[in-house]
Amino acid sequence: MLELEPIHIQNFYDILLADGLKPTTVIRYHAIIRKSLDYAFKNDLIVNNPADKVKRPKKNIFVGSFYSENELNTLFEKSKNDPLHLVILLTAFYGFKKK
Repeated sequence: MLELEPIHIQNFYDILLADGLKPTTVIRYHAIIRKSLDYAFKNDLIVNNPADKVKRPKKNIFVGSFYSENELNTLFEKSKNDPLHLVILLTAFYGFKKK
């Protein structure tokens, strides 16, 4: 019988991330796996919790970007006759206020 080891859990996380799952989703998987194995450990079904030895995946850090002045002017020019033009102007203005 194959024993579950930390490397098996880590490989599972690596596969999920490589398949395109977001780190936040893998973190949720980790919480469920860890809690389930902790329950099994506390009820003497397993001798240790291998998930305790696996690092929790790190979240992606959001890095915002801003339009340059030229990009904004292009956007304003192209949206001039669009019904959303005023919304675009207001969004650009208030977006700059929050820097």
